Amino acid sequence: MLLGIAAHADDRQVIYEETFADGLGDCTIEQYGVAGWSYNAEGYVNTKYTTNNQTRESRLILPEIDLTNYHNPILTFDYMVKNHYGESYGDRIGVNLIIKVDNGSWQHLTECITYMGTNNRFYESPKYYLARFQGHKIQIAFQYHPYGGYTSSSEAFKNIKVSAYEGAESNEPVVVNSLDEFFALEEGTLGQFEFNNAITTWKTYFHTYAQNDEGGCSFWITNWNGDPGFDTGVHFSGTVTGIRGYNYGYREVWDAYITTSSLQYPEDIENYTVLPFKAITEEQIADYDCQKVSLDLCNEDVVIFDECGTKFVAGQERLPGGATRVSGIVYLTPDQEKRIAIFYQSTFLSLLSEDEPYNYRKISRLSSDRCIQRPFKKDCWNTACFPFLIGTECANTLMDGNADYAIYTGTENGVLVFEKYNFTSGEIPAGQPILIKPQEDYSELVLPNEAYLDDISGQFVVNGGDYNFVGTLEPVQPADGSYYLSANNTIRPLASGGTINAFRAYFEPASPNAAKARAFCIDGVTTAIEDIVGGEELLGIPQKVYTVNGQYAGDDLEALPKGVYIVNGKKIIK
Repeated sequence: MLLGIAAHADDRQVIYEETFADGLGDCTIEQYGVAGWSYNAEGYVNTKYTTNNQTRESRLILPEIDLTNYHNPILTFDYMVKNHYGESYGDRIGVNLIIKVDNGSWQHLTECITYMGTNNRFYESPKYYLARFQGHKIQIAFQYHPYGGYTSSSEAFKNIKVSAYEGAESNEPVVVNSLDEFFALEEGTLGQFEFNNAITTWKTYFHTYAQNDEGGCSFWITNWNGDPGFDTGVHFSGTVTGIRGYNYGYREVWDAYITTSSLQYPEDIENYTVLPFKAITEEQIADYDCQKVSLDLCNEDVVIFDECGTKFVAGQERLPGGATRVSGIVYLTPDQEKRIAIFYQSTFLSLLSEDEPYNYRKISRLSSDRCIQRPFKKDCWNTACFPFLIGTECANTLMDGNADYAIYTGTENGVLVFEKYNFTSGEIPAGQPILIKPQEDYSELVLPNEAYLDDISGQFVVNGGDYNFVGTLEPVQPADGSYYLSANNTIRPLASGGTINAFRAYFEPASPNAAKARAFCIDGVTTAIEDIVGGEELLGIPQKVYTVNGQYAGDDLEALPKGVYIVNGKKIIK
């Protein structure tokens, strides 16, 4: 429905609004193919989920909006992504914006306007600045046409609104003398300025970041009017025409068009990296304004923006509590509000800590990457318990496919027996404890796309006679008499009260009368268990290691070279 003019405190007036509370209003739907738009009695319109290979396109078309007597028009709406297949942040959603000016032909406005994964709640869109069209009559349509021919969800929309200031103005750009003058323009104003000796510091599908000689930074949306045509690392000068925006922070050029007067490519442009992401802590954010950073984030006062400019806040349900690694550009508003704009699907990394229980419900649905924070030593057997199934495809990508696996077959005459696993004959279920021997050291393990996380928890037991092999997805205190696998392929008794961290496994006696384990065997190769020291050296009890000359050598005997040491007053030969 077209409204009467509603004045706001800032004199910006709503010249069109449709809530969909009572139906489609003056909007119309054009269907082309299988999928389309429909009205939901709960008060919104939504697209229909379909499979990937069906040809479809449809449009939700707004009525004509007259901008002849208004300036600085801005479009906003609320949207929700429902039933998103795969639930990963990086999947592009197939709803674009198209526009018709003065009853002409439809033209592209922007694409992939809804970018966040499944959450089944509405979010306020970023502002879509329409200053290029002030002084004209326009029609806007939401075009359901999946990116690349794919769709994986149903999108819902409501509260579509166009606001503007009263009074006709030219849609020719306001020419200013500098970048600072451009940023002094009123929000929504179309401006033009010269950008001299700038360098692109980061480029994504939707955005380009640049720095000028003075070190100032800005970004602009390029997909409305075409790509600038050059990549990260290029020095350039030229004319930038765009709209002074204010979605992310305060130095933004939206709907930009760049006419270059000079380009200078580095000689090694194919491998050129400018200003790599700098690893920082949350406390350092304010010191890195307009810079590319990577940090483990859980602070609730940091505002995050996704690829399309949708705002959410760390600590809320979209970015659950617990550290999640994020990479992006820091933006500090004039009042020093901390903001980070993120754009690649890989910029969110859910961190699964060995010190905390695995919780599927707390994994960020915005992340396409997940990282298990625990070490794996090369050329050694490491116990592991993963919350995902390992089949042939996953085994070929996990640890770059350079790892051996072994499964527990039971205890025979005090020998803990394992067999190497051949994935051509099956798969290892999520939660099953295993041994894994990589060819490289890993301080943490970034999981491949083939590792589909399961909603499981707790401990997982493989029975095997006197001893069970127990995998755990949370830190746990095993029963007395349990054994653990040390970093040098040695089975050691666990100290009473000692703990095993998450994503590992241990050997637990099946009964109080279980015979003492005496050896460890993998594919017929047997290693005797070396229980040569007292309980103070066992896992879970701090130790002080000294040389025979009395010099302090550290707290980790296994990390020291071969030799003779004194541990808690006892002589140890390693």
